[in-house]
Amino acid sequence: DYGEINNRLSRKDFERLNDDASAYLRMQTLYEQNLEVGADPASRRHVRLLTPSPWHAAFATNLFIEPTAEKKKTLQKLPADITIVHAPEFFADPSVHHTRGKTVIALDFDTGRVVIAGTSYAGEIKKSVFTYMQGVLPEEQIATMHCSATTDEQREAVAIYFGLSGTGK
Repeated sequence: DYGEINNRLSRKDFERLNDDASAYLRMQTLYEQNLEVGADPASRRHVRLLTPSPWHAAFATNLFIEPTAEKKKTLQKLPADITIVHAPEFFADPSVHHTRGKTVIALDFDTGRVVIAGTSYAGEIKKSVFTYMQGVLPEEQIATMHCSATTDEQREAVAIYFGLSGTGK
């Protein structure tokens, strides 16, 4: 939904923002994580996070599925379904990038690219991937849920907890 808070960026403005944030990151020591998202292997997606922040990289390995070392080597050679350019200390220039402010979370569903700029809030990494999955999976007739689950020791009884992040589920 676009409106007062979420605004559409033109392809040209997204590309400029992505190029400028990526150029900024090329001057940094980067941590690259090749991870996966999606409990069902049939709908799982490859997530590549590029960040100058070691704790954001560690956060992502706890949030997403960390593949085996062998699979990780394979993923490093492949294009990712979702590539996150995480530049927390790069600030957009509204007069150049045509954004509402200096802090931007921009997602291109067509290419699976995300630019997170001007914020160190790690939740934007999770939110951008979740938003991407909520956008593409329904097109494959897959319903998405914001939930967690637990089972008993015999793995027979399952409890599902629905709710937003930070709600205690």
